[in-house]
Amino acid sequence: MLQFSSDEYPQAARLAAWQDVLSRKLIDARVSADGSSFHANVRLRAQANFRIAGGLIAGSHNRLSTSEAAEDVADVALLICVAGEVVASYGGREQVLHPSDAILFSCSDAGEYGWRDPADVILLRMPRAALEPLAPTLSEVTGRLMPSQTDMLRLLIRYVATLFSSGDFAMTPGADRIVASHVCDLVALSLGASRDSAARTVGRGRHAARLRIIKADILRNLERADLNVAKLAAAHHLSPRAVQRLFESEGTTLSAFVLERRLQRAYRILSDDRFADRNISSIAFESGFSELSYFNRSFRRRFGASPSEIRAGKTE
Repeated sequence: MLQFSSDEYPQAARLAAWQDVLSRKLIDARVSADGSSFHANVRLRAQANFRIAGGLIAGSHNRLSTSEAAEDVADVALLICVAGEVVASYGGREQVLHPSDAILFSCSDAGEYGWRDPADVILLRMPRAALEPLAPTLSEVTGRLMPSQTDMLRLLIRYVATLFSSGDFAMTPGADRIVASHVCDLVALSLGASRDSAARTVGRGRHAARLRIIKADILRNLERADLNVAKLAAAHHLSPRAVQRLFESEGTTLSAFVLERRLQRAYRILSDDRFADRNISSIAFESGFSELSYFNRSFRRRFGASPSEIRAGKTE
């Protein structure tokens, strides 16, 4: 994953630096700015044949030119407004994107998009061939505003945000392809997948995205002893049984996932000399355990040693 921040460059060089990154890593667009207002803090990632970018940009205007390059003809780009306001022009039609709105571009056609005030955006570039079997009306929705009422689009935004924020974004090539497939599924569902492909993509992309988002939520709240299926279900607008089924699809349970992550967190802290001044009970509670005896039993069963033995380095 590449992190670009215009703050790392002198003001006079910021736009040129962003132009270089944008054209090499994401999309062939000419960037211009209104005076000194340009600012960007963006993360970019290549996922198999997909390219994903997201972040906060201000004072940027981007112009796509017609292209006959093979990869441009074969690719499309989905621009999503997460926060702020984006103005996009494609096919002679100007559209204003508000939070959670999106528009699909063909990378070979002329178009423009930009904003003066800071806007949080996501740009996904993907092969046309990956989408067309799932969304046969792809050409019909190109250049059309996709409003924020689309549930799949909101799920796609949350999924991409989770990919950027999670510690496992630097994945193996195999996992890269799986994530790219899930992103493609969610884009197809957002665009309007065919009836046959929708049945497959709902079970594949939507469920995978929801599970990843819920897992990220759990990791952010591991220290909360009251973390349970009812609270997670309510937070993600699902039934408790639906949450349980998501974990069962991976051959595990919610409680097993939470327990494993809490034990792993405790193990990392106990093994780190920087936290040698913390007593074991406080580490257990900070990891989400409300009962010290249960923590000790679970820890020994998982790692074959007691917490104090791990801290002392007395393991084989």
